[in-house]
Amino acid sequence: MSEKDDIKSYHAFLFPFKWECKVKKHDKTSFEKRKNINKFKSILLEEDRWQQLDFSVNSIENYNRYKYFHEYARKAMFSECGKDELQNVVYEFIYKNKGKFIIKIKEQEKCITYELNIESIKLKVYKTGVAILSYHLENYSYCA
Repeated sequence: MSEKDDIKSYHAFLFPFKWECKVKKHDKTSFEKRKNINKFKSILLEEDRWQQLDFSVNSIENYNRYKYFHEYARKAMFSECGKDELQNVVYEFIYKNKGKFIIKIKEQEKCITYELNIESIKLKVYKTGVAILSYHLENYSYCA
């Protein structure tokens, strides 16, 4: 995008889902085995499309995010480089590829197409078996 292009709108779509490692039906596998975050991470990082983000206080925005929470919440919410992996509750990943997100809406007799730039695709994975996939999109064209 050139400097003359202004963002007309910004959109974030969040898709929460639950995850667990595959176990045999009716298997009474422990919670720790079904919610094996290391296995989840290795599968996700296997194809080199995702990158794990390690949180660090390297910008004003990250400093504000970090200081907003009490220390006990910080330990759970931010995967910090070099810190004890056992204390992390959430892991954040970012999809390496960029592209377009196209939405087509049929309104009576005409079809409206929105072409949005993908700013980022992020995945937050919680040890508890919940994850949130988020699309962060930018719209550079006005549509009435």
